[in-house]
Amino acid sequence: TFKDMKDASSQCANYFKSLGIKRGDRVMLVLKRHYQFWFAILGLHKLGAIAIPATNQLLEKDFTYRFAAGNVKAILCTADGDVSDAVDEAAQKSPMLAHKILVGGKKDGWHDFDEEYTIYSSHFARTEDSPCGSDPMLMFFTSGTTGYPKIAAHNYKWVLIGIGILVLLSLVGFLAQWKDFQRELRYINMEIQRNTGRERAHWEKKKKKLYLLIQLKNIKKQDIQLQ
Repeated sequence: TFKDMKDASSQCANYFKSLGIKRGDRVMLVLKRHYQFWFAILGLHKLGAIAIPATNQLLEKDFTYRFAAGNVKAILCTADGDVSDAVDEAAQKSPMLAHKILVGGKKDGWHDFDEEYTIYSSHFARTEDSPCGSDPMLMFFTSGTTGYPKIAAHNYKWVLIGIGILVLLSLVGFLAQWKDFQRELRYINMEIQRNTGRERAHWEKKKKKLYLLIQLKNIKKQDIQLQ
């Protein structure tokens, strides 16, 4: 529920704060499609730390480069596979990385996210100094097809784009026909099953919410151009 998200993200914000993570610090999230991703990223938004979602396909050299380029202070990493091993190797060359937090498992030298964040308060009050507006919120690394990956940053106004699109589609929805809704919905359900480390995944989830809300059946992917 929305209350579960609110409470768990506040616990995460308090947890991150206890580790010394503060406003402006960069925190990488390598969490595949784990539900904990949403608790953690919302907690970082509340705290004012900058979230850097990343794919679990990164290797040691990729982590080493991103830790340095992004000045990453902490990482939340999936326990699946050998991703954490690559992080350990990269951490030896990355003095800026202060915290390694494992999600979905336990490992020596790592914090246990699932066990630790739940002991903190589910209340995190906003203050006059809380992050908003032009403050940085998210960073993504580009694919790096023509060189080293570069950082693409977003501020808290980024979400307003989604709201604007929602209003636009709501108006168009009144004129839309309802013929192909089931087929479009199946397409959206397939599209959202993406790795949370990719920027497209965040847009696809917005797409699903928009489609479910106004039940557009005759508007094709290429007509919306959300990305």
